[in-house]
Amino acid sequence: MLSSPYVWVGTEGEILAAMADHERRWGITRHVVREPDLDATESLVTGLHRGGGTVQQSAH
Repeated sequence: MLSSPYVWVGTEGEILAAMADHERRWGITRHVVREPDLDATESLVTGLHRGGGTVQQSAH
């Protein structure tokens, strides 16, 4: 379950590393986040930008 791209578990750094692995391994570059959790994911998006990862954002 911890290597699943469907669950984010761990510290911010661990989650960012897992997301980078998911991109390398499976080409996953987009994630669906429920609206109540958008604020909580803001720092992850910022971390992805700092780390050179790709993020696709869309308006509602």
